[in-house]
Amino acid sequence: MPLEDRSLGKVAWVRPLVEVVVIASGVAFGLAGDAWWGTRQDRVRQSEYLANLHQDFETNQRDLAKSISYTDSVLKSARHLMDVMSNRQFDTPRDSLVDHIALLFMSAPSAAVTTTYDELVASGDLKLIRDPELRRALAHWAVQVEEQEMVKGWFFDQWETLHTPFVFEETVFTDIDPDYMGFEYPPAPHQMDFAALLQSKKFWNLVALRVVTAMDLKNWEEGKVAPATERVIQHLPVED
Repeated sequence: MPLEDRSLGKVAWVRPLVEVVVIASGVAFGLAGDAWWGTRQDRVRQSEYLANLHQDFETNQRDLAKSISYTDSVLKSARHLMDVMSNRQFDTPRDSLVDHIALLFMSAPSAAVTTTYDELVASGDLKLIRDPELRRALAHWAVQVEEQEMVKGWFFDQWETLHTPFVFEETVFTDIDPDYMGFEYPPAPHQMDFAALLQSKKFWNLVALRVVTAMDLKNWEEGKVAPATERVIQHLPVED
């Protein structure tokens, strides 16, 4: 075969190989670029999730502290009323009784902020939380919050069912809250007889029920939800 023909054959053979290498290199670079971009996007989302978890759990910590403090106030008022009823000292100042009774009847349920955790679970992005201890802490916290909602549901359902009829049938609402949101109620047709109220079996039972259910809620929040919340915060990376 002439030399010129052999050279042309070699060129014809090398050119497709070069094209294949170029195409393969382009595909590889493209895939690597996609992988790099995907990893970068994952890191951005991970950072956003962690920042949002910080905000949610700091809010949860503050709300829990407020809820526990509020429950302590309810228990203090309930104990005061039970002491009054036990010792039959019905000469307690009227304003003091009104304050204690009003606090006894009021409810202030708090709800955990679960926005970011719910988004992580619903989107399938929980995998972006790579710290296994943080994932376990979040899962444990979610269980405690779900069970807390059951406790609160029982607490408030029981309380509302029993105390609401009593308030309307046995008390004078305008004595408890004479001025609400700038609206002045007309004078009540009769004043509340606190001595009779404090000797009422229904009222005694309501106070006792409030103590029991408030203690259950306080113990759950202090003994289970607060430690679970703190555990998550401990495993969250420190924000820059």
